[in-house]
Amino acid sequence: MPVNEDASIVLLGSEYDISFVKRYPLTRALFCLNTCIWLTNVSSAGGHDVNEEDKNCVESGRLLLAYVWLELNNPASALKEADAVINASDHGQFKYDRERRLALAQAYANEAAEKLR
Repeated sequence: MPVNEDASIVLLGSEYDISFVKRYPLTRALFCLNTCIWLTNVSSAGGHDVNEEDKNCVESGRLLLAYVWLELNNPASALKEADAVINASDHGQFKYDRERRLALAQAYANEAAEKLR
């Protein structure tokens, strides 16, 4: 298995990585989306200003996480991510995108809540 210098992370795009993605696409999606959100939060925690694109990226990432969690039959995690989108107070300036994401987040939250009953 090809790894980076410290042997902690499989190299993206390696033959092993591609075969893993083919076998476990949702697991890879969780990794990528969580990494995206983490990188944005690290940037803001490091004193960098979070710009409008970062806010939209985090909100979109959470929405996609909700979908992946629903596909993995984990409605509690899906509901947590959908609620984070619904209850976000600082969500960027793109009103049309916000309304679309809010509607989709509500649909995912409803589906997750129904599965939790």
